[in-house]
Amino acid sequence: MQKDWSQRDLERMVRDELEESLTLEYKSADALERTESKKKEITKDVSAMANSAGGTVIYGIKEFDDRAKRHLPEKIDPVARNDYPNEWIEHVISSVRPRIDGLDIHPVTIDTGNNLVVYVVEIPKGATAHQALDRRYYRRYNFESVPMYDHEIRDVMARGQCPRIDVELTLSRAEGSYAGFGFLELVLIYTNVGRVYAQYVNGFLEVPASLLGEAHAEEKSAIRDGVEYKQTMFENIHKDIVDFKGLYPSIPLYVTRYDPLLPGLSRTYTLPLGVTEEHIAKYADLIIWWNIYADNAPPTEGHVRLGNLAFTAQAASQE
Repeated sequence: MQKDWSQRDLERMVRDELEESLTLEYKSADALERTESKKKEITKDVSAMANSAGGTVIYGIKEFDDRAKRHLPEKIDPVARNDYPNEWIEHVISSVRPRIDGLDIHPVTIDTGNNLVVYVVEIPKGATAHQALDRRYYRRYNFESVPMYDHEIRDVMARGQCPRIDVELTLSRAEGSYAGFGFLELVLIYTNVGRVYAQYVNGFLEVPASLLGEAHAEEKSAIRDGVEYKQTMFENIHKDIVDFKGLYPSIPLYVTRYDPLLPGLSRTYTLPLGVTEEHIAKYADLIIWWNIYADNAPPTEGHVRLGNLAFTAQAASQE
């Protein structure tokens, strides 16, 4: 999920009329009114996101009143922070049972007034089914939060029997042979935040071709939204040398094994890029996508703009 929201991001969403989806919902400022019905609605929307694929609810963006455009953002409709502080929203959301681990609330200050903010609530996919304040279970369906059937609740509760993979993507200044050229590296850290271990893990990273160096020039390309992408793969396989074949030159013989990803442990995948820090502004709006598969768990999917990536102190080694 995105971690560094700004007013610019919100203005771009409105300008581009980014439509609501399974993982995105807009709410005007009055959605935070201190009434029991609005409190129930908040917990309904947040729990529905957690019970589905996770996502983002933004409090402070108004949709069009026109029915034909009702799921499109019309304008920023900021919230008075003194009336509705971050702590109050956290208190309302804490009514969801069980509590949603990893939920983040980002107050984005709007420059039209020091007391005006937009609250971006980022909700992870839940490890189990979460109940709203009205004691019902909801899920996302198209643009709405709808009640769940019994079999859907049972399916979501079974998530705890699968590994859950969380992803952190950052940039790093390259080391070794790349360091002298000022090139950057893309560092993907994937962590098993579930309760059971993952025996088999493999992931796919899709990166705009313009960000990569000559080493990836011959790889197969794909076009997404008019942009050329290259795909790289990583997995938790280790090859151990068990013997050598022949005298000279000798050929190593390997045995392949999987290195299980236990709960709480992480692995790192590092991808050298063909751009330097000076290129970030030029390519800031390019999107990087990822998919990670672990045993029988639903895939972990996500994307982030290059300009929103933070820098790590140094590159992590690939495992």
